[in-house]
Formats: sequence, C-alpha cells, structure tokens
Amino acid sequence: MIEPLQTERAGSCESGACLLVLRGDIDYTSAPRLRTELFEALDEVGAGPILVDLTEVRSIDTAGMAVLVEGLVASEERGGRLLLCGAGEAVRKVFRLAGLQKALESCTSCREEAERRLAQQAS
Repeated sequence: MIEPLQTERAGSCESGACLLVLRGDIDYTSAPRLRTELFEALDEVGAGPILVDLTEVRSIDTAGMAVLVEGLVASEERGGRLLLCGAGEAVRKVFRLAGLQKALESCTSCREEAERRLAQQAS
C-alpha cells in the first residue's frame, strides 16, 4: 500500500540553510507537490544549503528522482547545495540503478548535519 508523501520544513529556510524532511512514498502522484515544496525552499534559502532528509521515505519512482535531480541542478545553478541524506536501502537501490548513487550524501542524520552547518554559518 502506498503511503502518501508528507513534507515538513524543520526550522526556517530564511536562516541561510534549510532542512526538508520527507516521509512516505515519492511517486508520480506526489512529485508535483514535492517539486513545489523543494523550489519554495530553494527560493527562500538562496545560495545556502538545503538538506533533504530521506530517512522515512519508503520508496521513490522515476518521477520523484527527476524532481530531486532537478533540485540538485537548480541548487548548483544558484551557487547553493542540495544534500540528500539518510536514504534507506530501497531508495539507495533506485539511485544506484539510475547511476545516481553519488547524489546521496553519506551523512546518516540530516538533523545533526543541519545543526552542524547552521553552527558553522553562525560562527
């Protein structure tokens, strides 16, 4: 059974960094909403990093992958960085099959990584 995608922004993207937490399944039905959320965050954060927490994403299809890749490209074009963290085995497998495994960051906890980056920016 498909679990609808839920998105949550932890903290404010206006601080120069943003954490976007995703839960559920990312598929062709939820990809448009994910794109809207992602690009709103990109607009707010400017050139700062956006960390996308994939820890609770159960599955992703090609439409979801396309949105994340589009976000990666748009972030780089703006001088920022989109970090995809915490992907489980099912999501990592899809990235691997698509030849995009390097797009996944090695950080295990997006929340810890976001806190670390915000602390760096504050100093």
